[in-house]
Amino acid sequence: MCKEKAEREGYTIPRNLIFLDAAISGTGKALKKRAGYHALLKAWEAEAFEALIVDQQCRLFRDDVECALMKQRIERTGVRVLTAEGFDTRTPNWQVQFGLLGVINEQYARENRHRVIRGMKGQLERGYQIADAPFGYYAEKKIDKEGEPIGTHWRIHEDEANIIREMYRMRLQGKSFAGIAEVLNKRGIPSPRRARDNTPGHWRPASVMRLLSNTIYRGVFIWNGSSFTAAKAKKEKRKVETKEFARPELRLVEDDTWYRCNERSGLRKLRGGARHPFARLVSCGECGSVLTVSGSEPYKAMYCSSCAQERRVGVRQKGVPYVSVEGLRQVLFAVLQSIFSGDCLEEFKDTLRKRLEGRGSGELLEVKERLAKVCKASERLARKLREMDDDDEFIERELDAVHDERKQLEARLAKLDQTLSRQDRKSIERQLRASPLRHLLRILHGGAIAERSRAILGRLFPRITLVARPRRFVAVYELELSKGVALAEAAGTEVVEQGLTTCRVRVSTSAKRPVEWLVEIL
Repeated sequence: MCKEKAEREGYTIPRNLIFLDAAISGTGKALKKRAGYHALLKAWEAEAFEALIVDQQCRLFRDDVECALMKQRIERTGVRVLTAEGFDTRTPNWQVQFGLLGVINEQYARENRHRVIRGMKGQLERGYQIADAPFGYYAEKKIDKEGEPIGTHWRIHEDEANIIREMYRMRLQGKSFAGIAEVLNKRGIPSPRRARDNTPGHWRPASVMRLLSNTIYRGVFIWNGSSFTAAKAKKEKRKVETKEFARPELRLVEDDTWYRCNERSGLRKLRGGARHPFARLVSCGECGSVLTVSGSEPYKAMYCSSCAQERRVGVRQKGVPYVSVEGLRQVLFAVLQSIFSGDCLEEFKDTLRKRLEGRGSGELLEVKERLAKVCKASERLARKLREMDDDDEFIERELDAVHDERKQLEARLAKLDQTLSRQDRKSIERQLRASPLRHLLRILHGGAIAERSRAILGRLFPRITLVARPRRFVAVYELELSKGVALAEAAGTEVVEQGLTTCRVRVSTSAKRPVEWLVEIL
C-alpha cells in the first residue's frame, strides 16, 4: 500500500530506505526494541529522503510523548509525511489532525492492551497456558477442525522433570543454591537460560533459586506472579492483582516440599554454607541474633557475636552469652528421648491413626456432619412437599437451596478424600511403622554430613533460643519441636501433622573432668 501511494505521488523508493518493525508494539515502553524505527530516524537526520510514507500513523507511534517529538521533527526538517489512508502534512493545519490521530492511537493501544489481558485470562480460565513452557515442560498446541489454533497446553518433559525433582531433593538435604548449581554444571546439564552468544548457559545460584520458586512445580500457575512483574509494578508504584489457576496435572513436587525449599528464614538459613550441624540453629534470647559456632573439638562453643560487639564498644556491661556445643547436644538428646519413647510417641501415633480413619481431620469431620444434616433436611422438605395438595413456592425455594448446598458439600468432601488418599494415606501408614528416635539420634551425633544434619535439625526444631545463663556452667533453652517432621523424616515421607511442642530445658555441668551433664526438662 505504501508503494502504491509512492507511485501515485511520483516518488521512487530505494531498497535501503524501506524500514520495518514487525510484530512490535508502537507504545513508548517498546520503543527501544524497534530497530527499524531507530534506523528510520537515523536516515531522517542524515537527510536521506524528502518524504516518508507509512501505512497508518499508528505504525509510527502510539505514545503521546513520541507524537509530540515527531511533530517537532516534521516541522524542523520539512520532510513530507503521508499515510496510505490519506493523511498529508502538506494539508493546511495538518498539526490538528496529526494530534487528534495521536490521541486516538494511544487510546486504541490502551483498549487493545485491555483486550489482550482479558483474552489471556480467558485462556487460563479455559485450562490453557499463555507463556513459554518453563524447564521441566514442553508446549503442545491444540487446533480446531479447520486447523486454527485454539490454545496451548503444557506437558511434563520427563527427563527435565526428573532433574527438577532431584534439585528439590538436594535442597531438602541442605544444599545451598550454589551447591546445586555446582552439581548441575559438573554433570554438564545445560541451563534453560542461554548465554548472550546463544550458546548453552551454565547454572548460577540465582537461576536455581528462581527455578525452585516457580509455583507451577506444585501445580499452580499464578497470573502476574513473576518476580519481573512485581519489580516492574514496584518501580511504577502500582499494585498488581494476582490470581491462582490450579494445574494439578503439572505437579512435580508436593506442597510441603515446595514450601520447605522456598522458606525464607532471615539470618537462620539452614541450608548450605557453614560446616557445623548447629550453625545458625540457635538464637540469642537477649538480642535475637544467631549464635556463632567456634573453637575445635571437644571444646566447641557457641556465642552471640552481636552481644560480643556491644561489649567491646562499651554498650553492654554484662557477659556475653557463651555455651558449650556438647551441652546443647545433650539438651536435644534428652528432649528427643523424652518425646519419642514410650507413651508420648504412642499418643502421637494415635492421632495419626484417627486421621487415617478420617476422624483426625477437623475439616473432614465438619463437612461430613454438615452433609448429614443437609441430607436429612432435604428428605424432610421433599416429604413435606409430596404431602401437600398444592405447590408451595417457599418450600420449593428452600429445597432448591438445600440441594445446591448438598452438591457443594459433596464436591468438597470428594476433594478432601482425594487429598487424603493421594498424599496422606501412604505417608501415615509408613509413619506408623517408623521408629524416629534411632534415626534422629544418629543425625544428632554426626551420622550425616553437616549440611544435611543442619537442614533436618532446623525443621525438627524450628526455634531453639538460649533464654538464660543463670550462673556459670548453667544454661536454659526454650525449644519448639515438630513431632510431625520427626516421623516424616524417619519414614521418608511428607509431613502430615504440623503442630509444635514447646518445652524449656536447663542443662548444667561443672569444672570436674570427665564432664558430666545434668539435663532437666522444666
